[in-house]
Amino acid sequence: MFRACLRPQSEPSTAVIAVRGLDLLAGPEEARAAWLALLNDPRPQVVARAALYVRDVVYAPLLLDMLGRVEDPSIRSAVINVLGRLKYAPAYRAILDALDRPATKIDAIIALGNLGDPAAIPFLEPFVSDNSESHLTDDRGWPLRVGDLAADSLRQLRRAADPAPRPPPLPVRTRHFSIFPFIPLMAAGIQLPWIAALVVIVLFRNGSIPSERIAVHQLDFIAMLPALIGLGFGVGALISGQVRTPAQCVCFIIGIAVCGLATFGFSWELFD
Repeated sequence: MFRACLRPQSEPSTAVIAVRGLDLLAGPEEARAAWLALLNDPRPQVVARAALYVRDVVYAPLLLDMLGRVEDPSIRSAVINVLGRLKYAPAYRAILDALDRPATKIDAIIALGNLGDPAAIPFLEPFVSDNSESHLTDDRGWPLRVGDLAADSLRQLRRAADPAPRPPPLPVRTRHFSIFPFIPLMAAGIQLPWIAALVVIVLFRNGSIPSERIAVHQLDFIAMLPALIGLGFGVGALISGQVRTPAQCVCFIIGIAVCGLATFGFSWELFD
């Protein structure tokens, strides 16, 4: 079906669609032969339409050669647009020469911006003040002046010449390991052995647990020293923001809970 649409009497749009269909179904080799046949068609409207739909840079040398020998304005406009869109660097001089021709001036302005060569900046700057109509519109349907097109191309070229500086990479945050969130749990683990050792020492020295109120209060205070130390380090770690990781949080909560209970128990006896 697509081959049948490539008859000499076919409409340009029909022929182009048929070649694109061949490219998808028959493969690039057969499509390349069909593209070359369209680009060498004796009808200017067929050549212009085919040139506008070229997407492969392999055809760029042929299009550049065509730009040097074809005088038809529609073909020249299409070829200039495509060479700019393909960013074919060898076409720079030919597109630059097209600025001097009224029929191809607008296409050359757009193509130079798409080409991306900053050397074209001084040649485009004089067109910024051109208030003549370009007969093109923007995405909102607003008519564009030639100066608008030149300004847009200049923006593209200046970005290519002086790309925006990349922001410096963010400093890598180093994680410092802190033992302070674990001290409450360590103190809680020491609490029972500490009490046992204290009882053994008192029994060894006195032979029995003292019953005097002052002596008992002293023993209570000494007994809860690990819990007090754990609470103190825990509060300091919390205020200084050293409780960060999940492991630190779990150990901190368990340690603070045990130390708090121990301190509460001994304090109740101490102030009873």
